[in-house]
Amino acid sequence: MDPQVVTIYFLIAGLKLVSAQVPYHFVRIHDNIPDPDIPSNVLSGQNIDLTCKSSGKVTWKLNNMTLNEMQGLKISHHSEVNGEYQTRLEWTDVGLENSGDYSCHLLNAPTSDHYVMYVIEVIPKDVLISKNTSTATLQCTVYNWQSFRPVIWSKDGKEISSESAKFETKPAKHVDTMNKYQAATINKLIIYNATKADAGMYTCLVRFMIGTTGRLENVTRGMLLKYSAPNVTPGATSGQNPSHLPRITPLASIFTVLLMYTAS
Repeated sequence: MDPQVVTIYFLIAGLKLVSAQVPYHFVRIHDNIPDPDIPSNVLSGQNIDLTCKSSGKVTWKLNNMTLNEMQGLKISHHSEVNGEYQTRLEWTDVGLENSGDYSCHLLNAPTSDHYVMYVIEVIPKDVLISKNTSTATLQCTVYNWQSFRPVIWSKDGKEISSESAKFETKPAKHVDTMNKYQAATINKLIIYNATKADAGMYTCLVRFMIGTTGRLENVTRGMLLKYSAPNVTPGATSGQNPSHLPRITPLASIFTVLLMYTAS
């Protein structure tokens, strides 16, 4: 036999042996409900639905922490005829804490795939004012979205005019957070000479202009401006300052008792 043919034969046999000993590993994640305008983003209250296709069984992780089924989170496994595995992760009614790096890890092999999801959330903050308050500041913090139109503020269902001298809206300001998957932008409404009449329900409406299609997504959040009345000490009448009421010292009490005893 030709020595070259023998050499080729053994090379082919060796490659087959190696391929049999070192199986082909693969892991791929895809989004089951992708939005072409905002890939890898989902609004708070919506769902995250990911599928991991792999050459074997896998585990899911979020920010490198292993995920197990819990309320709202379902992980289902099934294999196909060709040996390919599919593992689906479904997380319903997600919030800001569900933002992060989703990864699918093949068991017993250093193979994984990653898919970053950002949950868009708007969080309001209640404010308490009192008689001594001169200025009140309401704020809406928008997470994981930068390009949106100005916030629309309303009080008790009526939109606040931007021309009002009593109210002032501050431009959105980016602030740093400890979590890289929770980028924050703060929007403020300032109320000057705040009084009890200004208390009530305020709302901020955030309009997201999505992609090049011009499609709008609106998120509305409510917050309370509460008024705290000054504390009145029980027993004090109107116009009296409790600190100016006559005080009975222990010595005076003893003297009164002695007078009563002598009189008797």
